[in-house]
Amino acid sequence: MVIAVVLIVMSVSLAVVVYSAARGAVFQVAKGSEATAPKTNLEIIAFNPNSPSAGQAEIVLRNRGPNDIPVGDTSSWTVFINGSMVTVIDVFDAGGDGTFNVNEQLTIRVNVGTISSTSSQSIRVYGPGGSKAYAGWTPPG
Repeated sequence: MVIAVVLIVMSVSLAVVVYSAARGAVFQVAKGSEATAPKTNLEIIAFNPNSPSAGQAEIVLRNRGPNDIPVGDTSSWTVFINGSMVTVIDVFDAGGDGTFNVNEQLTIRVNVGTISSTSSQSIRVYGPGGSKAYAGWTPPG
């Protein structure tokens, strides 16, 4: 009876060790594949809170690399201003080829409703392929 209990405890311990090792290997493989495909860095280079008209804003981005990314359509981009998601209504690709190339600029127009052009704003932009940009904006003057 004692031998049976010892064997059961050893079997369970071995199963836990094998499970832990396999799980760790899977996470390392996933982590390694993520590291080999770096996400594209975006930079917010301009923000106009009332352009082209009241209730709309334009955000100008620069692709800092390392990869070109597809521009996609308005559903490919998510924008938050002061923590609130706003509706992307248009995306303007400076190159006009549907690809946001490294060092190229892209303009995103969003519906912001009422936004103050005299107070600071926090802007977050998320794009295709896990690309993202964060910036704070302070009105000139």
